[in-house]
Amino acid sequence: NENVTFQYVLFVKFCVVCSPVIQQSPKYLRTVEEKEAKLFCRHGDNNYQYMYWYQQKSNGAMALIVLSYGATGDPNYEDGFKDRFKLERTETLNGVLKIPDLSQSDSGVYYCAVSMHSAVVFIACMTKNQTTRQTGNTHTHTHNKSNFIF
Repeated sequence: NENVTFQYVLFVKFCVVCSPVIQQSPKYLRTVEEKEAKLFCRHGDNNYQYMYWYQQKSNGAMALIVLSYGATGDPNYEDGFKDRFKLERTETLNGVLKIPDLSQSDSGVYYCAVSMHSAVVFIACMTKNQTTRQTGNTHTHTHNKSNFIF
């Protein structure tokens, strides 16, 4: 069996003042193929009800895996991910993305993101602090990432 290394970068955020800090743990996790991986995402603002998980492959292509609303809503999985991934949220502030039966095809960078709204704002630009105003409301989107390396 091959070793899998999981590397976590603590946080990157768009808006220093208005976005919650997202934390992921554990910082490092070693496992082997065919085992289950658990990625934990936590933030500190109950106003950020939407949680998203993205997968980015080595070629740069990014795909939405799942989005959920609060702790009571059923997760909405994108095609190709529903049978392989499971998101559990017992409260608005926490989420656990489970990937059972790991395979090499799961390699990539994984992003946890939260938002007050279902529309993601400025997902492509991750190096600047940004907000946008629309009809008097501030829309922000905050994310964190995890690297999977086989």
